[in-house]
Amino acid sequence: MMKKFLTLIGILIILAFSFGTLALQNGYDLFQKALAKERGEGNLEEAISLYQKVVDETKDESLAAKAQFRIGICYEKLGQEKAKQAQEAFQKVISDYPGQRDIVRMAQEKLSNLVQAQSFVEQGDRGKNLRLVWKESDVDVLEAMGVPSPDGRYISYTDWDTGNLAVYEISTKKKWSLTGKKNWEDKSWPENSRWSPDGKKITYSWWDNGEKNDLRIIGLDGSKPRILTDPYPWIILSDWSPDGKHILAVIYKKEESDCRVSLVSVADGSIKTIKKRKWSDGKMIFSPDGKYIAFNFLSREGSDSDIYLLSIDGKTEVPLVEHPANDYFLGWTPNGKYLLFASDRTGTFDAWILPVSDGRPNGEPEIVWKNLGYVHPMGITQNGDFYYGIHSRTSNIYVAAVDPETCLSNGPVRKMSLPFEGRNDRPEFSPDGKQVAFVRSSLPRPSVNTLQGPNYLCVRSLEEARERVFLLNRKVWDLDWAPDSSSILVFGSDQENRLGFYRVDANTGEISVVVQNENPARGRLFSISPDKKWLAVIDQPIKPPAEKYERVIKIIPAEGGEPRELCRFENSRNPRVIPRWSADGRFIIYPRIESGENLWELWRVPFIGGQPQKMGISMGGPSTISPHPDGRQIAFTSHGLTDKGPEIWVMENFLPGDEAKVKGGKK
Repeated sequence: MMKKFLTLIGILIILAFSFGTLALQNGYDLFQKALAKERGEGNLEEAISLYQKVVDETKDESLAAKAQFRIGICYEKLGQEKAKQAQEAFQKVISDYPGQRDIVRMAQEKLSNLVQAQSFVEQGDRGKNLRLVWKESDVDVLEAMGVPSPDGRYISYTDWDTGNLAVYEISTKKKWSLTGKKNWEDKSWPENSRWSPDGKKITYSWWDNGEKNDLRIIGLDGSKPRILTDPYPWIILSDWSPDGKHILAVIYKKEESDCRVSLVSVADGSIKTIKKRKWSDGKMIFSPDGKYIAFNFLSREGSDSDIYLLSIDGKTEVPLVEHPANDYFLGWTPNGKYLLFASDRTGTFDAWILPVSDGRPNGEPEIVWKNLGYVHPMGITQNGDFYYGIHSRTSNIYVAAVDPETCLSNGPVRKMSLPFEGRNDRPEFSPDGKQVAFVRSSLPRPSVNTLQGPNYLCVRSLEEARERVFLLNRKVWDLDWAPDSSSILVFGSDQENRLGFYRVDANTGEISVVVQNENPARGRLFSISPDKKWLAVIDQPIKPPAEKYERVIKIIPAEGGEPRELCRFENSRNPRVIPRWSADGRFIIYPRIESGENLWELWRVPFIGGQPQKMGISMGGPSTISPHPDGRQIAFTSHGLTDKGPEIWVMENFLPGDEAKVKGGKK
C-alpha cells in the first residue's frame, strides 16, 4: 500500500512539474506572439493585450516583469497621448518587481527619458543645427562607404561610374579620382575608404575581379597607391587608429570558419589578430585614445541591439550601451569623453550622447537631437561635427496584371496594402495561390554601417487579408514554398553569416535547418521550373566588356547535364537578381536596366528559345519576382517609379560643456 502511495505521489509530482513547465512554455510562447504583434505587425493595442495576459497568468516573475516593461514600450510608441499610460506601466515594473533589478533599472531609465524627451520637445532645439552638404543623383553613393576627412573639408567615396576611389570637396563641390582607372574593363573597385588622422592619406580595400581584395594606401598628392596586404577572400576595412600606426580590419580566410578582428601595421603590413569571432560585419571604430574598439551587437533573439567595447588587446569585451531598444553607435566626440549613438528607445530614432571614462559609462545618456531618423553614420570630425547620410528609398510589394497566354502586362500595377509600408520585400505566392509570403524588416531600409535587423517572415492570406508574423532574424536571398503550401524554404544566412536553407512552418513559424554552410559565402541564385525538371540561372562573365555588366541566362537540367544558353543582355547597374519561371513554365522572367534608363523593366524569354521581349512593367530598383499560379498576375518588390539619390548632412553645435570648448578652441 505504501509503495502504491509513493508511486502515486511520484506521478503527481511529475505531473505538477510537467504542467508547471507547460505553463512556463505557454507564457514564453505568448510573449513571443506579443513581440511579433508589436515589432512585426505594428499592432500595438493587440500586443499590449497579449503582454497583459502574460503578466496576469505567468508565475515566472522575470517573464512578467519583461512583459510589463514591453507594455510601457508599446504605449510609448503610440505617441504623446499615451505618455501617461507609458509612465504608469514603467512605474508598475518598479513597484511590482523590485527583485528584478535589471529590468527595474531599465524602467527607471525609461521614466527619466520620457520626462527628458518631453522637456526637449517643449524647450526646442536651441543652438543646434542640421546642414545639407551633398545631394547626389547617384543612388549608390552611400553604398560607397566613404567618410569625411578629419578637418571636414572632403568626403571620400567610390565612383561607381569608373570604379575609382574619389574625393568630393564640400565647399566647391568639385570631384576628382585618386586611383586613375578609366573604365570597368579590369572589373576592380575600392570600398570602405578611411582617412589618416592627419588627413594626408586614405586607406581602402581594393577588390580584384570581385573575387578577392587587399588593403591599400594612397596619398592626396597623386602618388601611386601602396599595397599593404596580400589578397584575401574578404577584408572589411573598419578604421584608422588615432596614432596613425594601424588599420583596423576584419579578415576572412577561405580555410577558416571564423573571422579575425585584426590590426594591420601601416609601416610594413604585418597583421596582428585581436580576436576571433564567428561573424562580424566590420562596423567597428577606435576610441580617440586608441584603447578600445566600439561595435554594434545584435542580440541572439534579434529583438534589440546594444553597443559593446572591445579592449585593444582583445582580452576584455563589455557592454557600453545596454537597453531593450535598438541602439547603434554614430561616433566618438573628439576628446573621447562622449559616445554619440542612435536609439529608438523613445519610439523614434534620436541622437543620444553618453559620457564615458576608462571604457565605462560615466553618467546617464542624454538626447542631443530628437527624431534624427534612421541614418547612415559617416563620422565625427576633429571639429566635433557629425556627418551622416540618409536614403529616401523604400521597399514595397507591387502586383501587375498579365495575360496568361503571352505573359505580357494587360492591366494596371497596384501596390499591396500592407502594414509597415516601405519595409516589405521578397514576395512569394503559395502553390495553391491562396497566400503570399514575404520578408518584413522592423527597421527602415538598412544602409552600410547601419544596424541591420531583426526581420520577420509574414504569411498573408489573400482572401482574408490576415497575416501570421514569425520572427526570422536571417538575411534572406530567396523564398520558396513547399508543394503542399505547408512550409516555406528560406535561402539566406544567419547572424553568423552561415549560408543555408531553412524550413519555416507556415502555421507555427517553427524554423529547422535543412542544410547550412559554416563558412561565410555568397550563394549562386537559381530558380526551379514548375515541373521541377529545369534550373534557370543568370551568369556573369568573369571579365565583362568595358563599362558593361553582361548577363547570360541559362537553363540546366535538374538531374544534371549541359547548360543551354537562352540569351545575353547588358545591365547599366550591377545588383544581384534572380530569374523566375512563368506559371506555365513557358517563359523565364528577369529584370534588367538599359543604359541611360532610370527604371528597370521586366523581360521574358521563351524556354524553347527565341527573342527576349519587354513585358510592359517598369519599376525602380532590382526586384524579386513571383508569378501567381493562375498566370494572371506577378508580384515584385520595387522602390516605386522614382529612385531618388541620397543626401549627406552634418549635425553641428550639439557638443556638451567641455567638448564644446574644445571645438571652439580649434576654430
